[in-house]
Amino acid sequence: MPHFYFDSMVGDEAFTDDVGSEMADEATAQREAEKALGEMTADDFAHGQPRIAQIWIRDDRGRLLLHLVSSLVVYRAPRTND
Repeated sequence: MPHFYFDSMVGDEAFTDDVGSEMADEATAQREAEKALGEMTADDFAHGQPRIAQIWIRDDRGRLLLHLVSSLVVYRAPRTND
């Protein structure tokens, strides 16, 4: 069974996955990363806190397979004194 590594970054905090996980295939690894991104950002997004979370999926040879990004960005319009 293929082995995948899920490195991540939430805000300014980076985490390297040195253990990895066995998954049936790359599509399964992608679904797991998508779920993880949702869990990593759910509380921040619910409270309107801007945040960017990322996961890089590597194979057992260290090759990058996928890069997933989830973000909440708030742009405020300039205010005028009308």
